[in-house]
Amino acid sequence: MRVSLPDVDPEPMYRDIVENVFGLEYLQLGNDQSSTNASLSRALDTMVNVGLVVEKAATDTWIYASREILGKVTAKGESGSSIMPQKTNPFLAEGTEALVEIYSGMILPIKKMLVAYREQGDLRRSITMREGFHPIMLSIISIQRLVEDMKKYEPNIIALEEEIYHSGP
Repeated sequence: MRVSLPDVDPEPMYRDIVENVFGLEYLQLGNDQSSTNASLSRALDTMVNVGLVVEKAATDTWIYASREILGKVTAKGESGSSIMPQKTNPFLAEGTEALVEIYSGMILPIKKMLVAYREQGDLRRSITMREGFHPIMLSIISIQRLVEDMKKYEPNIIALEEEIYHSGP
């Protein structure tokens, strides 16, 4: 526009079209090429921070189960694993740890594509917007896995008392 018609200021022209042709209020919001996607960027940052808490809870669940401070609630005849019947570790919590690590690693490249794009924008950002919800999906799955696994365990009061006796509260 500026090269083709250097004497024309496009903003008043756009304002006139929006207000006088369409009868709408003109708002200076920029366009897709100048959008920073700041709210999505903040949401992704929050997801990483929440993920750190979820990952810590999954790690603690695994540690407490491995030290038998948490005991797995099993039905009569139920084994921990088809390959290792004695296995009692919270495998869903292990998966939670992996999922949080994976989706946290996806977030920085997504933010970069959404925010730090070329001057005119490009297809990278468009693809990222369509595909950028994978980490959100993985975060939901990770939390569901952890909650499901935590329901399978209960405190082992004797082991907990021994731990407190030997190591302190």
